[in-house]
Amino acid sequence: MNNSRTIPKYAGIIAAAVIFIILLTLFGIYDYDISSAIADPSNVFWHAFEIIGEVPAVLVAIFAINVLTVPMIASKDKKKIALAVLYWLGCFGGFYYICNVMFKYAGASGSPWYVSIPVCAAAEVVSFLLIRTILKKSFGDDCFSFERGTDFYVFRKKCEITALNCVLTLLIVSGLKVIWSRPRFRTLSSADEYFPFWMPRGIAPFLESGSSVASFPSGHTANAACLYCLSLFPKSKKNRQIAKIILIIWIGFMAACRVFAGAHYASDVLCGMTITLLLHLLSKKIIAKTDPETVSAF
Repeated sequence: MNNSRTIPKYAGIIAAAVIFIILLTLFGIYDYDISSAIADPSNVFWHAFEIIGEVPAVLVAIFAINVLTVPMIASKDKKKIALAVLYWLGCFGGFYYICNVMFKYAGASGSPWYVSIPVCAAAEVVSFLLIRTILKKSFGDDCFSFERGTDFYVFRKKCEITALNCVLTLLIVSGLKVIWSRPRFRTLSSADEYFPFWMPRGIAPFLESGSSVASFPSGHTANAACLYCLSLFPKSKKNRQIAKIILIIWIGFMAACRVFAGAHYASDVLCGMTITLLLHLLSKKIIAKTDPETVSAF
């Protein structure tokens, strides 16, 4: 029985790995040609999705992290409350990031600190109180407890996976961008300035030029792939499958948008998506160690 289940499982993993290698090889050869043929950095449509693409994953992470803090605060345990405060600071950082993104795309260099700090602090307080109210109405007093076996316990485990996936993606993708320092297609003045994905240039170019050399891997695509965690939340298997299809379409659309906008090459979006989905599997395994039976159900 176990062998019959294991073979299809690993066959899927092997097939996905082979497809990834083939695509990465092709994109590595034809990256510049693909972007030259289809990229249109001046297109307003692609620019609009550039703005939209950065925000949803951060909001999902903020929601998941706030859910985790509700029973921590209710526990009245000093260590758990201290951890909840750290989580809140992370959420504040998420709102601060969103605020800066909005200002950046509005044409400003960034949001003034005297505007961002109070606005983001208020946003986090309101978010926590709103989420706490929703959880109370949805799960009753169970949302203030760490008791196993309740609907809220299962919901919290899903939020743990989501939060971990989003945080790991942010850290790893951001780190790779700094190390790779790959120039974006839309910043090139000639083909001579092009660098293939297999040639990381170190942090010096990034420190000098910033986001203009932050092409690899695609952060927008990685962020879009973080939303795949939302497929954990529907209760029925059928609805989870539907959610997966919708979210995969969204990820693919965002990946295409980034290439059409000239912000990334095809290899950038492929790797950004793959990194996040691998981290999704890793996050599930990490959280499953605390309760394999519950996590295996979704």
